[in-house]
Amino acid sequence: MLRYLRQGLTAALKQPFAVCVLYVYQFAWGILLYKWVQSIIVPLLHRYPGSDQPQSAVHLFLAESQFRLVKTDLIQPYLEWLLILLAVRMLISPMLNAGVLYSLEHRQMNAGYRFMKGIRELLLPFFLYYLLQTVLMLAPLYWLAPKALALFNKAYSFEPLLLSALPWAALYAVYALLIQLLFLFLQFGRASEDRRGLLAVLPVVFRQGLRITGNALLLVLLGFLLAVAATYASYIWAGLTALIIHQIYPLVRTFVKMWSIAAQREIWESYRI
Repeated sequence: MLRYLRQGLTAALKQPFAVCVLYVYQFAWGILLYKWVQSIIVPLLHRYPGSDQPQSAVHLFLAESQFRLVKTDLIQPYLEWLLILLAVRMLISPMLNAGVLYSLEHRQMNAGYRFMKGIRELLLPFFLYYLLQTVLMLAPLYWLAPKALALFNKAYSFEPLLLSALPWAALYAVYALLIQLLFLFLQFGRASEDRRGLLAVLPVVFRQGLRITGNALLLVLLGFLLAVAATYASYIWAGLTALIIHQIYPLVRTFVKMWSIAAQREIWESYRI
């Protein structure tokens, strides 16, 4: 398993263009979401009663907010913008996946050219994969959401609620990880020269399932440790050092994501024959 991690690291180091594109996308998307949420939250905070106001003012503010949410169309513009942002996300994500996986498959081409060519050739099938993956990811929520609501209504404090919901959350996390890995390998097959489909991908996934899952979990753990280290370091070295760490960390996180994809592709490359 470590062999594929080393090979994936080498492959990821040869993809600076793709890493930079992913980094810029995540940075721009984060700024967009921040500004959108800020435009909603800041006006509400201006209307929230201050600490010098009586508790009845807070109750009146909450009652008014509930009335406006339930009885008026106040929330409709926000829902429309949320749907627009989700639609944009669902279009851009397959584009980036197509560019990244095509770049890993055709390393002999120019970096920018192969990225854009991957988008042109693979956008439609990758978009369909993304739609199907999203449906499968959301399907369990049809059963889990009522269970979560029932647990919330029965719980008398936060701790019992957390303990009751934790097994269901863990099962859903495992399910989501397996679905993501399956569709990642389906995209590997589609991006390959011979355009392999589901029947060619499933044997590799079943035979190497433990290795695939182990690689994914190791790099998820690495990403978590890097996040903890960056947060801890920013507390220890406050000031300019903390600012530099916070600026560099998103790029490191993006590279780890690329490393994870490249490591899984090395498994696919070794066993697809």
